[in-house]
Amino acid sequence: MCALPALAADLRVKAVPLAQSVYNWTGFYVGGHVGYGHGMKDWFTSPFDYQVKGFLGGGQVGYNQQVGNLVFSIEADASWGNIKGDQSLMVGGPILGATQTAFANTTIDGLATLTGRLGLAQDRWLVYVKGGAA
Repeated sequence: MCALPALAADLRVKAVPLAQSVYNWTGFYVGGHVGYGHGMKDWFTSPFDYQVKGFLGGGQVGYNQQVGNLVFSIEADASWGNIKGDQSLMVGGPILGATQTAFANTTIDGLATLTGRLGLAQDRWLVYVKGGAA
């Protein structure tokens, strides 16, 4: 018995289509966020400055509209927080003849923003600028 090679010259070669990745940013979206804030409560005179810190969390909702490579967006978000700080203050002194202790505190328990965006999309990448009101 003799084995001969198989020849397939008469079969057509099918071209494999290239998969095109076309991503469109148009549509509604919702999301959530959680974080930690730390800052300084600044008064006009530095002895009365004090630190504030705490957690923050919330959500956002928005809409993107893509036209060519440009993406126009509007977004609203709301956050609830527990960012607090406090300090005891000594008011008066020997020159005034009296000393009094005062207590100052700051609490940020929520914030909200409404913003617009203008972006440039390249497939799954979106670079944008954002501005609005808080």
